[in-house]
Amino acid sequence: MTRNSRVSKTRILFTSLVIFLFTIIVVRADAFSNSIEDQKIKVNPNFIWSEDDTIGINPDNINITTDDEGDTPIIHYIVQEWDTIEKISKEFWVPEKKLKELNKLWDSIQPWQKLIVSDNEEWILYVVKKEWSLKLFSEFYRLNIDDLMTLNYISDDSEMLYPWQELFINVTEQRAYDIWLLEKAQPVLPKDEVIKPKVIKKTTTKTSTVNNNSRSNTNTNTTTSTAVRNTWKSKILKQWYYNPKITNGFAVGYCTWYAAIKSPNIFKYTSANKQDRPFGGNAVNWYANAKAAGFSVGQTPRPSAIVVYKNLRSSAWHVWIVLSVNSSAWEMTIEDMNFAGRFIVTQRIDNINNPNIVGYIYQ
Repeated sequence: MTRNSRVSKTRILFTSLVIFLFTIIVVRADAFSNSIEDQKIKVNPNFIWSEDDTIGINPDNINITTDDEGDTPIIHYIVQEWDTIEKISKEFWVPEKKLKELNKLWDSIQPWQKLIVSDNEEWILYVVKKEWSLKLFSEFYRLNIDDLMTLNYISDDSEMLYPWQELFINVTEQRAYDIWLLEKAQPVLPKDEVIKPKVIKKTTTKTSTVNNNSRSNTNTNTTTSTAVRNTWKSKILKQWYYNPKITNGFAVGYCTWYAAIKSPNIFKYTSANKQDRPFGGNAVNWYANAKAAGFSVGQTPRPSAIVVYKNLRSSAWHVWIVLSVNSSAWEMTIEDMNFAGRFIVTQRIDNINNPNIVGYIYQ
C-alpha cells in the first residue's frame, strides 16, 4: 500500500468521526431545548427585586404643619411610586376608611400625591381590665372592629385580650365615658409622693404719711399676698416623625412607647426590635410602678431620666426624657412623643420647677 492511499484513508476516518460527533451534539442540543420548554426554571428569589414593606416610610417624604390657628399638628405624606392605601394605613396607623375620608379618596392613589395622614384626631389609649375576645369587646362597647384590628395590628377578630394589655381605640375621651369604656376617677398618689401645695409669699410694706394740718405722723401697714404661679410655656426646638418597628408592650406612637425605647437601661432590649418590660401601665402609673419595681426615683432632674408629668390633655398623664439640664437658668432640654401628635417626636425646653412634674425615674 502506497503512502498516498494510507493518508487518504486517515482523512476519511477523521471526517467520519467529525460528522458523527456533530450529529450527536445537534441531537442533544435539540433534546435539551425541548426539556427547557417543558420545565419551569427555579430561580432564587433573592436575585429578584421586590418591594420590601418592612423598609418603612422615608422621613424625607413627610411634612408636619399646623392648622390655621397654629395649634393642631397635621402630618402630610408624599405618595411614592410603589405605595398603596393599605401600606400607608399600616405605616401611619390610620384606618383605611379614615385615610380616605381625610383625603376624599374614592379608590386609588397616585405617585407624588400629597396625603393628610394625621389630623391629630383624639384617640384614647385603653388598658384592658379583664380577659375576653376582641370581637366580644368591640360588640359590648359598640366599637368598629375593623378599626380596632387596623390600629392594633390584629389579624384575627377572635384574638384574646388580656388584663393590662394596651389598645388604641379611635373614640374621643368624652365618647369613652359615654359608653362606659372609661370611668371618671381621679388618680391618687402614694402618701409620701403627694405634691406640696403652692407657696404663698407675703410682703409687708410700711408707709409714713404726714398730716400738715395736725403735724402728726400716721403709720399705715399694708399687706399683700402674691401666689407663685407657673406661667412657663415649653419652647419647641424641633419636631420629626418617628416610627421604628419596635415592640415593648406599650401602645405604639404614644409617650410611654417612645420613653421605653429611649431608656434601654430600664427596658432592656432582648433583640434588635423587642424590649423587656419590668413594669407597665399608663404614664400616670409609671412613678409608683417604677419605684415598686426597684428603680431609683426622685425629685431632681438628671440627663437620661424619665420625667412623669401630670395632666397633659388627659388623665393618662405624660412622660418625657431629659436630654440636658441647665440649673443656672432653671431649664432642661427634653424630648417626648405625642406632645404634638402620635409618632411625632418633639424636642423642647421646659422649666425644672414646673409644678406639674411629679418626679423622675433614673436609669
